[in-house]
Amino acid sequence: GESIENDSCLSRFLKDEQLNNKEKEEGKAASTRIVNGDDVESNRFPYFALTLGRKRCAGLLIADNIVLTAAHCKENFVENQKVTFGKYTSSNTKHYETIEVKKKIPHPGYKGAPTFSKDFMIVVLQKSSSKIPVCMASADPNVGDRMTVIGYGMTEKGYPTELQRADVQYIDNVECKAAHPKYTVSDSMMCAASS
Repeated sequence: GESIENDSCLSRFLKDEQLNNKEKEEGKAASTRIVNGDDVESNRFPYFALTLGRKRCAGLLIADNIVLTAAHCKENFVENQKVTFGKYTSSNTKHYETIEVKKKIPHPGYKGAPTFSKDFMIVVLQKSSSKIPVCMASADPNVGDRMTVIGYGMTEKGYPTELQRADVQYIDNVECKAAHPKYTVSDSMMCAASS
């Protein structure tokens, strides 16, 4: 039941904290800036989902056959599209799991640019993944809470070939709107900043 899942999430959280502390001691901690992220070590984020092909989009495994991703990725998560778990580098050609998409369910309120509000999509896989889903937060974050971001987004050197991670801090939407007045920050969004 729920307590077993929570215990599993707690033990994974504690293991991640121990690894983060060890990395800090060794001077290998993830940068606090997204642009200066660090390569992710193999199997650190087993729930990370990535489409294969010319245009990549990512998501997180939130149940054994469900991926949460961005609605703006709807063209990347099409029926029978291959989704990988455990592919942290473009040179990894063997040791990852591949499952095809069964269907996608974009948020009905998503309208795209210019606001990108409600940019969420559920992807149902054709079968269950052997990977453990991400631990979902049981409460809203507090201002200043540390969070980790992962992905293949643009860096100062272009798009990386290795999965990147960086630590950021949660900021509330009021502060975010004040810092970025040119952008629409809706209630369906979460903001973070380098620490």
